[in-house]
Amino acid sequence: MPFKGLASWALLMGVVAMAEADPNTEPETFSLIVSEGPISALLGSSITLPCSVDPQFSVVSLKTTWYRPTKLNTPILQYENQKVQTDPSDAQYRGRVSLVGQLNQGSVSMRLDNLTLADRGEYVCYVQSNVWYEEATMSLVVEVPQTFSLTVPEGPISAPLGSFITLPCSVSPLFSVVPFAVRWYRLNQPDKPLLTYQNKQMQQDPADAQYRGRVSLVGPLDQGDVSMRLEKLTLADRGVYVCYVGNEGGYEEARVSVDVEDEQGLVQVSSWLLHSPSESESLSCSVGLSDQERRVGRIVPYICISHQERTVQVIQYKS
Repeated sequence: MPFKGLASWALLMGVVAMAEADPNTEPETFSLIVSEGPISALLGSSITLPCSVDPQFSVVSLKTTWYRPTKLNTPILQYENQKVQTDPSDAQYRGRVSLVGQLNQGSVSMRLDNLTLADRGEYVCYVQSNVWYEEATMSLVVEVPQTFSLTVPEGPISAPLGSFITLPCSVSPLFSVVPFAVRWYRLNQPDKPLLTYQNKQMQQDPADAQYRGRVSLVGPLDQGDVSMRLEKLTLADRGVYVCYVGNEGGYEEARVSVDVEDEQGLVQVSSWLLHSPSESESLSCSVGLSDQERRVGRIVPYICISHQERTVQVIQYKS
């Protein structure tokens, strides 16, 4: 039965071929597959730099390094002894890189977050076994959004005296503004910002001292939200605020109007005053409320004939 023997031989060869293609078997030599052309992403966003071995096999036990050309001694990411080093040697990438490829399937792709303009350029993917190593280079382009706008409330927003309020402001279209500069200031007072975020950090104290300890940036910057929270509202906080977002490529501004509601209701002032006769037909009384706001009331004096003196009593009005 020659045919049967031939079939058995074919089956045996298939088993051998399957064994040779076992992804868990480490070959003596291999190459790397990366993107042929430049890959691009928006400023402030995230990007995955693809890199994998060919033929496909598990690289869990191999050494993987990502670095910029001419900076082999300061790697961006290094995987060795089956673990990723805690911090990259290149400080500018600290907290922004991660190995996202499936190592058991031969992928050593790297993710880079919060892209900056300094991230533009070439990257080297390096994989090393006990007997072989390969490296491949790819190019990254970081695109700056040419145009964007700011979204803020159309009308005034309000909150009670002494409470807090959030001034909404976000970019449109939505993108990460982590590498951008963000400022909030009062209308016509750009040199006295009450909040400044720049170079990926908040300034410690606002230039306008009256807002010290009362303002904070509450929006998630990586989602394009630069909203500001203002606490312990006073009547002096009423007015127009400017939201500013910009970088070296341009900037946008938008205005938010804030109203502070005084919920104290009526203010009553009682007083007696001895008043000598004069040509004045009325008397006025002014009362200062919080933040030096003043209200004025006028009355016509009552003439007491027996004493020929005028007496003023009880002035009541709304605050």
